[in-house]
Amino acid sequence: MLRDSLNRLAKDSSFCTWDWLECWWRHYGVGNSNQRQLFVLTVCNPSLRIIGIAPWYLENSLWLGRTIRFLGDGEGCSEYVSILAEPTNEDTVVAALFQWLT
Repeated sequence: MLRDSLNRLAKDSSFCTWDWLECWWRHYGVGNSNQRQLFVLTVCNPSLRIIGIAPWYLENSLWLGRTIRFLGDGEGCSEYVSILAEPTNEDTVVAALFQWLT
C-alpha cells in the first residue's frame, strides 16, 4: 500500500519513488541504525486513501542533536527530495504535517 501510494505521488520524479528511496535507505540508512531511524509519515483523507507522504528519517548527531531529514538527501546524489502530496490536497497535507510536528 505504501509502495503504491509513494509511486503514485512521486509522479515523474524518479528520486521520490519507492525503488529509489528503499534502495537509498538500505545502503545509507540501515547501516547506521544507531544514528538513523526511519520516520515516514502519511496523511490520509477520510476514506483512508493516502494523499500525502513525508519520506523522512531521524538522525542523531553530537553536533546537531536529533534532526529530521529527507530520505535520499546528502549521500547518494538524490535530487528533488520533498514532501509528496496530491496536487488538489497540498494545503491539507502541509497543515496535517505541521499540526503533527507541533
